[in-house]
Amino acid sequence: MTGGAGFSMSCNHSMKDNRNLGKIRPNPTIPDLYRLESKIDLVDLKSLDHAIQFRIDRKEKK
Repeated sequence: MTGGAGFSMSCNHSMKDNRNLGKIRPNPTIPDLYRLESKIDLVDLKSLDHAIQFRIDRKEKK
């Protein structure tokens, strides 16, 4: 049972409202705090390469 015609009308109205809200709301953006570009300068690339190689070696030993 779907609840009758009233349920269908309510569902259609909710879907229409959600579509309209999607047009109004701004697109989400990632804060600069979480962007990779802002953090890449802080990373020591040599230690990063060492960490990656360590994980690759550990995986190959299994």
